[in-house]
Amino acid sequence: MTIHVLIVDDDPAKTARIVDVIDACHVSDVAFKTATNLHGARRLLAQEQFDMAIIDIALPSEPDAPARFSGGTQLLQDINQRDDLFKTPTHIIGLTAYEDALALASPLFASALWTVLKYEPAAQDWQDGICFRLKHIALTKRGNGGDFQSHVCIITALQSPELDAVLQLPWSWSKSLPDDDVAIYYEGAIGLDSTKKVVATCCPRMGIAAASSVTMKLIERFRPRYLAMAGISGGIKGQCRIGDVVAAESSWHWESGKRSVVDGEHRLEPAPHQINVSPFIRSRMTLAQQDILQLAQIKKAFQGTKPDADLSVVLGPMASGSSVIADADVVQQIINQNRRTTAIEMESYGVYAASEEARIPKPEFFCFKGVSDFADRSKNDQFQPYAAYASARVLQFFLETIL
Repeated sequence: MTIHVLIVDDDPAKTARIVDVIDACHVSDVAFKTATNLHGARRLLAQEQFDMAIIDIALPSEPDAPARFSGGTQLLQDINQRDDLFKTPTHIIGLTAYEDALALASPLFASALWTVLKYEPAAQDWQDGICFRLKHIALTKRGNGGDFQSHVCIITALQSPELDAVLQLPWSWSKSLPDDDVAIYYEGAIGLDSTKKVVATCCPRMGIAAASSVTMKLIERFRPRYLAMAGISGGIKGQCRIGDVVAAESSWHWESGKRSVVDGEHRLEPAPHQINVSPFIRSRMTLAQQDILQLAQIKKAFQGTKPDADLSVVLGPMASGSSVIADADVVQQIINQNRRTTAIEMESYGVYAASEEARIPKPEFFCFKGVSDFADRSKNDQFQPYAAYASARVLQFFLETIL
């Protein structure tokens, strides 16, 4: 990310020396603008936001005018007092070769928490001072990673019925086909708030790897504040019911570990890495869980085959694996890794892992999936449309009302 530096000095040799010093700081991507007088500096400060301004204390007011010791202090006063006209730089450093100018300017700079340095071409102190602040700016920019550019990105494993259910939400969707990406994105705005940009897409195939790849693309392209997954999953009997929506408070890859043969028997020695949602997201999930009236309205509005039980939001761990499961014995192996396992599917761990490893600012991540079966021999597609619908509508309620 570019660091923008303004140098205000009427001595070309001194300006060139400052540029050389900054280049020697080994901070990448620094862009310079220069001004030789107050008039030029004011014009640039009115137009651009600078990360650092290095201001000579003895400055002329305009071209061909004599330099005055009050020139630099006058510019600082303009910046401090007229923030309606000028964009205040993040850091301001005064620089002068004159002892009298240093004495005159130091109190004013100090009152605004800025610094004045004594300039001597070969001296090290002023060079170290500029480099220290420049590196601090670079670290801060790298840490902040810029602002969030969208409110939420939503990912599903399948186009139908999962993404189709999301695209039924009343968020003014439009299709986006970027030239540099094979993915198809759908962009909209949450409710009537046009500032809450939402983006949705689905994975090219099911599985943790595909989900992780698409998640990282969404984060890098759209910089979302929140990263959400919606869709369908298998549930665990006794922890949830068909038609419930599971809020994944954590996720792990249940197949992670060591496979070996002991006494002729193939075994998996699990080594799960569990990723939790943030305490903030978990607390908000509990609010969705408690709104019984809203959940009843969601179920009532569905036109199609739906289970008899009332719609509930169930918080619990969600296990991710690399294959569709319709085997009660495998389900029991997963439960043995975490007795609170609530749902099983193939993507949430990839979404959580990619979000957790993203560069700052990282999105908050979460997953709501509707339970369509119990991952056993009775598994069928009967309730998949309802489960996808319930997941999308609970997500809508969560984003519009709770977050």
